[in-house]
Amino acid sequence: MKNSISPVIFILALVAVAVGTWVYFSQGSGQAGVPELGGGAALVSLEPVRMEIVADRVEAVGTLVANESVIITSKVSDTISALHFEDGDLVQAGDVLVELTNQEQSALLAEAQANLWDTKLQLDRLEILGSNVASASQIDEARARYEANQGRLDATISRLEDRLIRAPFSGMLGFREVSPGALVSPNTRITTLDDIDTLKLDFSIPETAFGGVRPGNRVEANSAAYRGLSFIAEVSSVGSRVDPVTRTVQVRAILSNKDRQLRPGMLMTLSLIASETESIVIPEASLLQKGNRSLVYVANAEMVVSERDVVIERRLRGEVIIAEGLRPGEMLVVDGIMSMRNGAEVRVAGAPPSGPGSGAPRAPGPGTQRPAAGGN
Repeated sequence: MKNSISPVIFILALVAVAVGTWVYFSQGSGQAGVPELGGGAALVSLEPVRMEIVADRVEAVGTLVANESVIITSKVSDTISALHFEDGDLVQAGDVLVELTNQEQSALLAEAQANLWDTKLQLDRLEILGSNVASASQIDEARARYEANQGRLDATISRLEDRLIRAPFSGMLGFREVSPGALVSPNTRITTLDDIDTLKLDFSIPETAFGGVRPGNRVEANSAAYRGLSFIAEVSSVGSRVDPVTRTVQVRAILSNKDRQLRPGMLMTLSLIASETESIVIPEASLLQKGNRSLVYVANAEMVVSERDVVIERRLRGEVIIAEGLRPGEMLVVDGIMSMRNGAEVRVAGAPPSGPGSGAPRAPGPGTQRPAAGGN
C-alpha cells in the first residue's frame, strides 16, 4: 500500500509556515531601515549637515636646527690658563669662556703704555713752548711718534684681548673638550654654543603643494620624545627653487623653545596648515554611490526622506566635504540608508511611531547633534 500525505496535513503545514514568517518579520521590524508593520516608518539615525573650518594640510618630516650655532675655537695658538664654564652652561653674549696665557702680551702692553706716555709728554711740551723754541717740523714729528705709539698700544690690547675667548651670543654650551694647561690652536675644538630658545624647522614639501604655502602658515610638529605633545611653529620662508630630482621645495619654520624641551637635530613629524576654509561637512556613512551619482537622503520636518544629488569636493577621515547640494542644518539619514527610497517615512530611535491622531514625529533638535568634528 502506498504512503501518501493527507491534503489536510499539507494545508496545515503551509499555514504554520505562513504564521512563522509573519511572527519573524513582526519582531524584526524594529531594526534601522526596516519598515514597522504597525507604524509604517523605518527606524533610522539622523545627523545634521554642519559648517566647519576645514584645513588643507601637508604632511612632512623635518629636522630642527639651532637659531644660531657655532664651534668655539681660539684665534691664536697658546696654552689655557683658566676655564670659566662647564658642560651645558647657559651663557650670555660677551661672557669670558677661556683665558689663554698672556704674560708676554701683558709685558708688551706695559711697554706700549710707557712709550705712549713718553711721546705724549714730549708732544705736549713742544706745543706749549710753541714756535719760539720748536719748529713746526719738530712738533709734527713728535705728534707722529705719539700716534704711532698709540697704534702700537691698540694692537697690543687687541692681541691681549685675543687671549680671552668670549661667547659670541647667548645660548647653551655643549661638552667641554679641553682642559686647563692644554695647548690650543685655531683648529682646536673647545666646545659648541647653540641658541636654542628659538629653533628652525627645515623640511621639504612636494611641488604640488607649493602654491598653498606662504610665510605665516601654521605648522603643528610632533616629536617621538614627547608623545601626545604638539609644538606650534610658523613658516618663515619658502625655498626659491624646486629640486628637479625630487620635485620638492625647501621650507623653513620658526619654533619657540623657551622651555628648552627640544634640541637641534631632532626629527619632527609635522603637519603644515596651508589654508583654512569654512565648508559643508557630512558623515561618510550618509553618502551613497549609485554609478556616477553621489546622493544622500534628506529628512524633512514631517520625517519623509527625499533623494538628493550632491557634488563631492574631497574626502576626509570618516567625513566628506560637499561642494554643492546641501544646506547647513538639513538632517541626513546615516544608519539604514541602504534600504531607503525616495518618499519613505522614517523615525529616529526613541520617537513614537506615526499613526492616526499621533501627529508626525519631528526631526531631532540641535540638542541631538553630535559635536562638530575637526577638519582632519
